[in-house]
Amino acid sequence: MTTIKQEVLIQSIADAFQFDLAPTSYDAIVCDFTFPTTPESSKVFSLEFYKRVCSALRPGGVMAVNGVSPSNTPEAFGCLVASLSAAGLKTLPIHVPIPSFREHGYGVWGFVYASEKPLTAGSLLALPKERFEHLDPVSLRRWAHFTRAERAAWKAAPVNRVDEPVLQRLLLNPGNS
Repeated sequence: MTTIKQEVLIQSIADAFQFDLAPTSYDAIVCDFTFPTTPESSKVFSLEFYKRVCSALRPGGVMAVNGVSPSNTPEAFGCLVASLSAAGLKTLPIHVPIPSFREHGYGVWGFVYASEKPLTAGSLLALPKERFEHLDPVSLRRWAHFTRAERAAWKAAPVNRVDEPVLQRLLLNPGNS
Protein backbone atom coordinates (compact mmCIF):
# COMPACT_ATOMS: atom_id res chain seq x y z
CA MET A 1 0.00 0.00 0.00
CA THR A 2 1.35 3.41 -0.96
CA THR A 3 1.08 6.35 1.34
CA ILE A 4 0.28 9.64 -0.30
CA LYS A 5 1.52 12.78 1.38
CA GLN A 6 -0.96 15.56 0.82
CA GLU A 7 -0.28 19.20 1.47
CA VAL A 8 -3.22 21.50 1.24
CA LEU A 9 -2.80 25.22 0.85
CA ILE A 10 -5.84 27.26 1.75
CA GLN A 11 -5.95 30.99 1.20
CA SER A 12 -9.33 32.06 2.55
CA ILE A 13 -9.62 35.60 1.21
CA ALA A 14 -7.18 36.78 -1.40
CA ASP A 15 -6.88 37.86 -5.00
CA ALA A 16 -5.84 34.71 -6.87
CA PHE A 17 -4.17 36.81 -9.56
CA GLN A 18 -1.88 38.35 -6.91
CA PHE A 19 -1.17 35.03 -5.13
CA ASP A 20 2.55 34.31 -4.88
CA LEU A 21 3.19 31.10 -6.83
CA ALA A 22 6.72 29.86 -6.20
CA PRO A 23 8.35 28.20 -9.23
CA THR A 24 8.14 24.39 -9.44
CA SER A 25 6.35 24.08 -6.10
CA TYR A 26 3.14 22.18 -6.85
CA ASP A 27 2.17 18.76 -8.18
CA ALA A 28 -1.40 19.90 -8.72
CA ILE A 29 -3.14 23.26 -8.84
CA VAL A 30 -6.94 23.43 -8.88
CA CYS A 31 -8.50 26.67 -10.10
CA ASP A 32 -12.15 26.70 -9.07
CA PHE A 33 -13.04 30.28 -9.91
CA THR A 34 -16.49 31.81 -10.21
CA PHE A 35 -18.03 32.97 -13.46
CA PRO A 36 -16.20 36.18 -14.41
CA THR A 37 -18.60 39.14 -14.51
CA THR A 38 -16.06 41.94 -14.99
CA PRO A 39 -12.78 42.37 -16.87
CA GLU A 40 -11.05 42.42 -13.47
CA SER A 41 -12.53 39.04 -12.47
CA SER A 42 -11.55 37.49 -15.82
CA LYS A 43 -7.82 38.10 -15.14
CA VAL A 44 -7.53 34.65 -13.53
CA PHE A 45 -8.57 33.16 -16.88
CA SER A 46 -5.82 35.02 -18.76
CA LEU A 47 -2.68 33.99 -20.59
CA GLU A 48 -0.60 35.89 -18.01
CA PHE A 49 -2.14 34.02 -15.07
CA TYR A 50 -1.84 30.64 -16.77
CA LYS A 51 1.86 31.28 -17.50
CA ARG A 52 2.42 31.95 -13.80
CA VAL A 53 0.57 28.77 -12.84
CA CYS A 54 2.52 26.80 -15.44
CA SER A 55 5.82 27.93 -13.91
CA ALA A 56 4.58 26.89 -10.45
CA LEU A 57 3.92 23.29 -11.51
CA ARG A 58 6.60 20.71 -10.83
CA PRO A 59 7.62 18.56 -13.80
CA GLY A 60 4.66 16.28 -14.51
CA GLY A 61 2.33 18.55 -12.50
CA VAL A 62 -1.29 19.00 -13.50
CA MET A 63 -3.57 22.01 -13.37
CA ALA A 64 -7.36 21.72 -13.31
CA VAL A 65 -9.56 24.66 -14.33
CA ASN A 66 -13.27 24.98 -13.68
CA GLY A 67 -14.39 26.27 -17.05
CA VAL A 68 -17.66 27.35 -18.55
CA SER A 69 -20.32 25.51 -20.51
CA PRO A 70 -18.98 24.23 -23.83
CA SER A 71 -22.60 23.63 -24.91
CA ASN A 72 -24.02 27.08 -24.01
CA THR A 73 -20.90 29.19 -24.58
CA PRO A 74 -18.63 27.23 -26.93
CA GLU A 75 -16.65 30.32 -27.98
CA ALA A 76 -15.83 31.13 -24.34
CA PHE A 77 -14.85 27.53 -23.64
CA GLY A 78 -12.61 27.61 -26.71
CA CYS A 79 -11.06 30.83 -25.42
CA LEU A 80 -10.13 29.08 -22.14
CA VAL A 81 -8.55 26.17 -24.01
CA ALA A 82 -6.71 28.57 -26.36
CA SER A 83 -5.45 30.67 -23.43
CA LEU A 84 -4.08 27.61 -21.61
CA SER A 85 -2.45 26.36 -24.82
CA ALA A 86 -0.89 29.77 -25.47
CA ALA A 87 0.67 29.57 -21.99
CA GLY A 88 2.57 26.47 -23.12
CA LEU A 89 0.27 23.89 -21.56
CA LYS A 90 -1.13 20.77 -23.19
CA THR A 91 -4.85 20.57 -22.50
CA LEU A 92 -7.41 17.86 -21.90
CA PRO A 93 -10.85 19.51 -22.00
CA ILE A 94 -13.77 17.59 -20.55
CA HIS A 95 -17.49 18.26 -20.27
CA VAL A 96 -19.58 16.79 -17.49
CA PRO A 97 -23.36 16.67 -17.09
CA ILE A 98 -23.97 18.12 -13.63
CA PRO A 99 -27.71 17.75 -12.89
CA SER A 100 -28.04 20.90 -10.75
CA PHE A 101 -26.23 23.00 -13.39
CA ARG A 102 -28.53 21.70 -16.13
CA GLU A 103 -31.61 22.42 -13.99
CA HIS A 104 -30.50 26.06 -13.73
CA GLY A 105 -29.92 26.35 -17.48
CA TYR A 106 -26.11 26.26 -17.44
CA GLY A 107 -25.93 23.21 -19.71
CA VAL A 108 -23.15 20.65 -19.61
CA TRP A 109 -20.22 22.10 -17.65
CA GLY A 110 -16.65 22.21 -18.87
CA PHE A 111 -13.35 21.69 -17.13
CA VAL A 112 -9.83 21.70 -18.52
CA TYR A 113 -6.89 19.68 -17.25
CA ALA A 114 -3.55 21.11 -18.32
CA SER A 115 0.10 20.11 -18.02
CA GLU A 116 3.41 20.73 -19.76
CA LYS A 117 3.20 17.13 -20.97
CA PRO A 118 0.35 15.83 -23.14
CA LEU A 119 -2.63 14.51 -21.19
CA THR A 120 -5.13 11.84 -22.15
CA ALA A 121 -8.03 10.29 -20.31
CA GLY A 122 -5.79 7.26 -19.81
CA SER A 123 -3.03 9.36 -18.24
CA LEU A 124 -5.50 10.77 -15.69
CA LEU A 125 -6.68 7.28 -14.85
CA ALA A 126 -3.06 6.29 -14.17
CA LEU A 127 -2.85 8.81 -11.30
CA PRO A 128 -3.12 7.42 -7.76
CA LYS A 129 -6.65 6.06 -7.26
CA GLU A 130 -6.87 7.58 -3.78
CA ARG A 131 -7.08 11.01 -5.42
CA PHE A 132 -9.56 10.06 -8.14
CA GLU A 133 -11.73 7.41 -6.54
CA HIS A 134 -14.87 8.50 -8.41
CA LEU A 135 -13.38 8.43 -11.90
CA ASP A 136 -14.13 5.46 -14.06
CA PRO A 137 -12.59 4.86 -17.50
CA VAL A 138 -15.86 4.82 -19.43
CA SER A 139 -17.16 8.12 -18.00
CA LEU A 140 -13.83 9.92 -18.29
CA ARG A 141 -13.38 8.92 -21.94
CA ARG A 142 -16.97 10.00 -22.70
CA TRP A 143 -16.45 13.33 -20.90
CA ALA A 144 -13.22 13.97 -22.85
CA HIS A 145 -14.89 13.33 -26.23
CA PHE A 146 -15.48 16.40 -28.40
CA THR A 147 -16.13 16.52 -32.12
CA ARG A 148 -13.40 17.46 -34.60
CA ALA A 149 -15.30 20.66 -35.37
CA GLU A 150 -15.33 21.63 -31.68
CA ARG A 151 -11.60 20.95 -31.35
CA ALA A 152 -10.84 22.88 -34.55
CA ALA A 153 -12.78 25.89 -33.23
CA TRP A 154 -10.56 25.99 -30.12
CA LYS A 155 -7.46 26.40 -32.29
CA ALA A 156 -9.04 29.50 -33.87
CA ALA A 157 -10.38 30.91 -30.57
CA PRO A 158 -8.98 34.17 -29.22
CA VAL A 159 -6.64 34.18 -26.24
CA ASN A 160 -7.85 36.01 -23.12
CA ARG A 161 -5.21 38.50 -21.99
CA VAL A 162 -5.14 40.99 -19.14
CA ASP A 163 -4.87 43.88 -21.62
CA GLU A 164 -7.33 42.24 -24.07
CA PRO A 165 -10.06 40.60 -21.95
CA VAL A 166 -12.14 38.86 -24.63
CA LEU A 167 -13.55 36.13 -22.37
CA GLN A 168 -16.25 38.26 -20.80
CA ARG A 169 -17.56 39.39 -24.22
CA LEU A 170 -17.73 35.75 -25.35
CA LEU A 171 -19.59 34.74 -22.19
CA LEU A 172 -22.12 37.54 -22.35
CA ASN A 173 -22.72 37.32 -26.12
CA PRO A 174 -22.58 33.61 -27.04
CA GLY A 175 -22.78 32.98 -30.77
CA ASN A 176 -21.71 36.55 -31.66
CA SER A 177 -17.95 36.11 -31.83
